[in-house]
Amino acid sequence: MPIDRAVDLGCHKGYPGHQVYNMPLERTLSRRRELSEFSIYPLYGPQSFPAEGSANFGIELAFPNDERTTFEKAVLFPLAGLVPAGAAHNYALGEATKALAGARFTLARDYLEDRVTRDQAMALTQKYSLVSEESALPPAALV
Repeated sequence: MPIDRAVDLGCHKGYPGHQVYNMPLERTLSRRRELSEFSIYPLYGPQSFPAEGSANFGIELAFPNDERTTFEKAVLFPLAGLVPAGAAHNYALGEATKALAGARFTLARDYLEDRVTRDQAMALTQKYSLVSEESALPPAALV
């Protein structure tokens, strides 16, 4: 996991934004109106966008402006055994790899539509997503 994801994950899970968003939905729609479909929460469904977005607000709330970078350099880098002076390179690499994120979806589509073989999809995923062979493995549902 990249070091900057530690702050993202901790703040996202620590800030109750999505739980607070979901409580009135559950109370009103699932319990009072007895709409059982609202008792199931699909992670990639329409109601996920505002819920997850509200949880991500916790990141900026906890670490506004440059406070996050200062905290990561002063606390997280030393804990992880990283040299704080290399933080700029670490952040530049993170931004560059974000630009490659779409490659994985394109390759998954090509694999599912039989445009590439499993081995080709894995090799291309490693190349364009900069991941190991193990990380390039398709989800078990696709094997």
